[in-house]
Amino acid sequence: MRNSRSSLFLMELVVVILFFSLSSAVCVRLFVKAHQIDQSTVNMSHAMMWIQNYAEEFRSNPVEMNETVYFDKEWTACEGSSSALYSVSIHSLPDVSAIHGHVAQAEITVNSLNNKQASVLASQTIQRYVPVSDEKETENE
Repeated sequence: MRNSRSSLFLMELVVVILFFSLSSAVCVRLFVKAHQIDQSTVNMSHAMMWIQNYAEEFRSNPVEMNETVYFDKEWTACEGSSSALYSVSIHSLPDVSAIHGHVAQAEITVNSLNNKQASVLASQTIQRYVPVSDEKETENE
């Protein structure tokens, strides 16, 4: 009689341990997924901030812009692409004629450089209307 009670207790203990181990595995998986979502949200936030910065600079500056800036994992600018995990590039597109001037265009792209293969995090095409009077002022300077 005593042997059956102890084997029943051990069986119940094994089932409880199995249940808690499965529950902890699910919880760990949820925490890892939450961390990945948090990291992608932070990266998207930084990408949108840099797109906004370059868009404001493009709209305020009449000069063509073609440049690429590289960033490390903390979104701090770094030299060259060897240690970079992200890149932000702005490239001027051909101007479109308008009635009293032209429309200057540029494309801003934020890339993730995982394993040196670029995947686009965010991209935006921006435009700026340049009236004829502004064109003459910049030519005279």
